Amino acid sequence: MTETFNALYRHELEVLLSAEQQMVDLLPTLAKGTDTAELQQVLQAQVDGCRAQADLLRRLLTQHGSPSKVPVSRGIQSLLQECSEPLETYPTGNLRDAVMIAHMQRAEHFKMAAYATVAEYAKLLGDMAAAHALHEAALAVTLVSRQLGAIGIQVDAEAYVDTRLPGT
Repeated sequence: MTETFNALYRHELEVLLSAEQQMVDLLPTLAKGTDTAELQQVLQAQVDGCRAQADLLRRLLTQHGSPSKVPVSRGIQSLLQECSEPLETYPTGNLRDAVMIAHMQRAEHFKMAAYATVAEYAKLLGDMAAAHALHEAALAVTLVSRQLGAIGIQVDAEAYVDTRLPGT
């Protein structure tokens, strides 16, 4: 059980750091597995964003005396495993990309909620600089989610048409 609010804040930062580290590892594989050029570009660009957010989280954890190595968050690990499942279960094409986008959006929404939460915790702890930086990170994650959603609209429509064609 968490003993102090500061410990709760550190724990949530660690969960986010674990999420970012896991995403950095997974995103290149997802980018290689997509047939949609725009999705591939967003996933590749997201690697740099995740690295920058991981650096921010490491700095904040260091300021609060937490180790730089954090345990793997099983919650995000499960979400990210779902992101890679379409690579094994679906043939290449729009349907695979549509499923991958849906799973990626779940992971991004997890991060949006987590960043918003830790930004509020930082504010309550009086660390306005951290609150601002975490809020900016939440906005960056929101942008990625919107990009995925915009790509998803087109890919979903194409996947629907593909599955309605004779012989598919």
